[in-house]
Amino acid sequence: MNTSSQHAAARSAKIAKIGMVVLKTDEVVENESRFYLQDSNVHLLTTRIPVSDTINSSTLQAMRGHLQHSLALFPEGYPFDVIAYACTSAATVIGEQTVSDDIHSYIQTTHVTNPLTAAKAAFAHLGIKKIAYLCPYVSDVADAMQQNINDSGFRIVADKSFNEGSDRAVAAITPQQILEALQTFRDSDAEAVFVSCTNLNCAPILAIAEEQLQRPVISSNQALLWHAQTLAQTPLAPREVYGRLWNSR
Repeated sequence: MNTSSQHAAARSAKIAKIGMVVLKTDEVVENESRFYLQDSNVHLLTTRIPVSDTINSSTLQAMRGHLQHSLALFPEGYPFDVIAYACTSAATVIGEQTVSDDIHSYIQTTHVTNPLTAAKAAFAHLGIKKIAYLCPYVSDVADAMQQNINDSGFRIVADKSFNEGSDRAVAAITPQQILEALQTFRDSDAEAVFVSCTNLNCAPILAIAEEQLQRPVISSNQALLWHAQTLAQTPLAPREVYGRLWNSR
């Protein structure tokens, strides 16, 4: 099927109704959602959840207490296919299953996902075991996420962090800085790279990084939106610039 036929098929497919819970401090995920979903049959609604600009295990855990109120700001009775909790680090600290259980208890939705669960689904989909890991987090958050990934049957073989404790500072990291940091993994034996954090502006450079590193480069936002559409069973509209995951079968 050629690209125009694929786009036509996507337009005629089922509309996926996705709700996204976005951190108050996140400046990136909604814009990247528009980038990835521009050709897709998706109705995306977002709500914000309070969180401190200082990102550590304690502030991430505290978000759980705000989740019910944030979900209540969605239109009442809206028939969601998927709720996407858009925070990789909070899903790690609070627990993926806890986040899912809480969301199901507060709002009606068929599925729940988050960037960590989505990334691991992407690794499995691509048949990848050895991961290089780039993140912006302070050590307690980065270490917990690496342990989670390792405990899930994958293996972190190389890692690098910007070591930023402020989410505002994370959003200010440029795509070029991310691309330069990814060069750390050029000689790694990793089968793919995971760029973790919904507030990292990765979309403009993912395909470039894949060409340079000759392996898939998966970001939190890319994985989250890929997984949400997969769960909703609506076709993805492929574009090379979206990266290998988006264009895989």
